[in-house]
Amino acid sequence: MRILKIILILFLLLFSIETMECETVIPKKGIVLVSERPGWVTAFRVNDEEMRALFNRMLLQWTGEKEVLYAWRSLGIKQGETVGLKINTSGGSVIASRPSLVDEITLGLLQAGVKEVIVWDKYQEEMQRSGYRLSENKRYRLESIIPGAGFSEELFYVNEYLGRLIWGDLLFRKVIKKEDLLKLAEKAANQKEEEGVGVEDQMSNKSYFTTLMTKRCQKIVNLASFMDHDTLGIWGCNSSLAISSVDNTRRFTNLSNAGDPAIAEILDRDLFRKKVVLHVMDGMVAQFAGGPIFTPHFAKPLGFLMMGQDPVAIDTLVLEQIQKGRKIFKVNPVGDQARHLNSCAEAGLGEGDLKKIKVIRAY
Repeated sequence: MRILKIILILFLLLFSIETMECETVIPKKGIVLVSERPGWVTAFRVNDEEMRALFNRMLLQWTGEKEVLYAWRSLGIKQGETVGLKINTSGGSVIASRPSLVDEITLGLLQAGVKEVIVWDKYQEEMQRSGYRLSENKRYRLESIIPGAGFSEELFYVNEYLGRLIWGDLLFRKVIKKEDLLKLAEKAANQKEEEGVGVEDQMSNKSYFTTLMTKRCQKIVNLASFMDHDTLGIWGCNSSLAISSVDNTRRFTNLSNAGDPAIAEILDRDLFRKKVVLHVMDGMVAQFAGGPIFTPHFAKPLGFLMMGQDPVAIDTLVLEQIQKGRKIFKVNPVGDQARHLNSCAEAGLGEGDLKKIKVIRAY
């Protein structure tokens, strides 16, 4: 009898340890940590050393930990994992995710015991234009999706909008079966019967997820830039992550739908809910119009750095600043182009009501 009790105690102990290891970190919704350091930006150049130190201070403040490695572990980062840093390079080097910040985050993650850090964005050309060279020897592994990591055939998002496939899309120049197209395809006005679709004019209603999200990375840190987008209103934490993670996206980035509801539907799955542990918004240089390409005469050295686990709250704060900036620059307001944020909030991805968002000032 005594032996059975000992076995039972050991079993319960092992079970509790395993439960703690598998425990999901509950994100803090509706809360954003914000720092404003406009004096650190001179002629669109940022004081990198100050920014690196600031990020770590904010990370410790956000998590309540005293050391960076424990801060990352408190966010769900585990030893031996591969962590992806999703960067933004669509606007060029001035407004892209800063290599110095990427270096500092990588250092902290390695201290926390991760096996590998993969720094990635969608297009190799944009990464190179923003100063990320694939041949450089860094602590992290640098990869693009196109060309490079590509997309997974096992997981895709279906939307009634048909998209014309281009080079880089998974199914480009592959046979597309007619039965794979939605019955609602006739909504894509003036299209002929799908029987006549050839390799030079292929259409698809599917968007496949990158292997970096589906297979390669166990956790993701999402680095966004403070900038507008000509059709989506804002190229923020939500839109840049969603559009960069799948192929066949031109059908979502137009004025007719402005990424709604596609962005919310892409992000509203465990692939993102369980893997993305932190969102970081770099607003050291902010762009209020002309995006996502860097446009100097609509940009301003704002000195913002935001951090949180609620991408909708962060983007909502940024959108408010973009609207204020557009008044100063005498540019038309964003209007309903950023309505994907409403859909993201409705899907439970975050808080979209400014009155309910709690802003905490960084030390």
